[in-house]
Amino acid sequence: MLIHSRILLTGMALSLASSVALAAPGYDVVSGPLEEDGLFDEGSFQFSALIGIATIDQNDGKVKVTRSETDTLLQTNSDDWKSWTGQLGVGYVFPLEWEDEEDENEYRHNRDEDDEINVSWFDSITPQINVYVLSGNKLEGDVRRFNDPDDIDATYNINFDSTRLMFDLALDVLTVNELSFYVMAGLGVAWNTADFNLNPNRGVPIHDLKIQESQSTDFAFEFGGGLDYALDENFDITLQYLWTDLTDIGIGGVDDIFHVHSDNMDVKTQAIFLGVRFGV
Repeated sequence: MLIHSRILLTGMALSLASSVALAAPGYDVVSGPLEEDGLFDEGSFQFSALIGIATIDQNDGKVKVTRSETDTLLQTNSDDWKSWTGQLGVGYVFPLEWEDEEDENEYRHNRDEDDEINVSWFDSITPQINVYVLSGNKLEGDVRRFNDPDDIDATYNINFDSTRLMFDLALDVLTVNELSFYVMAGLGVAWNTADFNLNPNRGVPIHDLKIQESQSTDFAFEFGGGLDYALDENFDITLQYLWTDLTDIGIGGVDDIFHVHSDNMDVKTQAIFLGVRFGV
């Protein structure tokens, strides 16, 4: 009986010594990523609401006005950040687990002597369903008639709106205390509406054109990243950047005189969002 007790006490002592060695100052060794407060706890839903500004870049489009006239649209306001955009979404946060000893050591969390700075990598991955709205947009530029570089006798504007439904995947890359950096990418579908207006320059004897509400539906994809700052256990402020390819939009219709048809124009957007995320 005495021998068994001594063996038990020896085992407990060795276990305690190992724990003290692993918990040496300067490192905090854990079996998984550093657990964040609230929003990234295991099994949490994540809701988001963001608003921002955007710029729209349209490639040089071709517009067929008559059998003999095809014009080129040269956008001049692709650098204007004047469009409004918004995002509403829901996601589910999956914490990433590092189970074997090698991974455990690789994702060790550095900590200063006062335990004030906690750093962790790749804490979680979050699939999301997001709805984006892009509104109040106007593409403007010059019209090169007959594809002639010297024949710019008109300008154009396109009132453009887009709504898209996206499946996004966000990965937490780096977390320092309450601040997290993430990257994201997504695929989905976009519904686009465009009104086209061609306006001749003063003194040019050509007919102005007005085509209302050309609609198109197409594939869309996007990628970006951002910063989350945790205010409390269930509430974050986020700053996010997104680059989106809305693929193609088309313009087609009949005004009083001409039947106008365009080749599909590739439209890309950049957007900066500010908003909130909250968990339940």
